[in-house]
Amino acid sequence: MKNINTKNVLLLIISVLIFSKINAQPMFDLNVISPVTLNNAVAPVIGIGGGIGLYSSAINLSGSRYNSYNKYRRNNYQPDKQPPFCVRFGGEASIANMGYKHLDNMPLLAPESGTAKVYFGNTFYTVNGGAKFYASCFNSKLLPYAEVFAGLRGYNSNMTIQPDDGTASTSSHITKTEGIDVGGSAGLLIKVGGVFLDAGVMLTHSEVPGNYADLTSLQRLGNTADMQLIDIPVNYLVYKVGIVALIDDDGKGSGGGRSSGSFWTGIGHSCGHIGSGLGHSHINIHLH
Repeated sequence: MKNINTKNVLLLIISVLIFSKINAQPMFDLNVISPVTLNNAVAPVIGIGGGIGLYSSAINLSGSRYNSYNKYRRNNYQPDKQPPFCVRFGGEASIANMGYKHLDNMPLLAPESGTAKVYFGNTFYTVNGGAKFYASCFNSKLLPYAEVFAGLRGYNSNMTIQPDDGTASTSSHITKTEGIDVGGSAGLLIKVGGVFLDAGVMLTHSEVPGNYADLTSLQRLGNTADMQLIDIPVNYLVYKVGIVALIDDDGKGSGGGRSSGSFWTGIGHSCGHIGSGLGHSHINIHLH
C-alpha cells in the first residue's frame, strides 16, 4: 500500500466528494478485486486485493419522468428507485497483491554482517475516472451497468530485507512501472436489503512499456538472489465483487451501484545489489 502515489488517490477522492456534494445521492462502492494478466509471456498471474469508489448522483437519460434536478419530483421522491436509464460520473482507487516469495538466510553485504530473510512481492494498483451507465430493471431490483474510463495503472516489484538480528528492515523497488491506461467494465447490481451486491468484470489496456519480477523464476545461486524480469502485460482482466450503497438527501444509506479500475508506469532493470528505505541493508541480487 505504501507504494501508491498517495497524492493522486487523495485528489481523486476529494474531487469526487466535491462533485457528490453538488448532486444528491452519490454512490459509494467497496469491493474485492482479482486482476488476471492477459497476453503474458509466462503463465497468467492472478492477484487479490480491494478497491473503493465514489460516484455522483444519477443524471437521468430517460425522459420527462424526472425533473431538471435529475431525481423524482419532490412529491414522488424515492431515493432507492433509479431512473430507467442514467449515467453517473466518478472514479475508483484499488490495489492488489500479485504474489510474493521469500528467501531465508541471505548473507548481508558489508558493512553489515549476518543474514536476513528477503521478501519479494508484486503490487498492482489503479486510479481511474469515468462514466458509468445504468439501466433499472424490476423496479430497481436489478441494475445492469457498463462503464468507460481512463486513468493510471501501476505495477511495482518490491524487495524487503529483514535482518535476522532484528534491526530495521530495508525496502526498495526492483522495478516501478506507471502509465496511462483506458478500459471498460460491465456488471450487475442486485438489491439486497438497503444495499446492492455488485458483480462485474473490467478490462484495462495500457501501451506503456515496463518490466516486473517473475517470482516463479526466483532462486538462490550461492549468495545471490537470481530472478528474471519480464514485460508488463498490455491487458489485465479484473474481476470484482462488492457492496454498493446510495447516500440520499438526508445522508442515509440506500441501494446503488459500482465497479471499475485504472493506472500508472516507469521502468527499472538492475544487477548487483539493491537497498534503500527504512534500513540500510544490502544483498547480492541478479536481475536479467
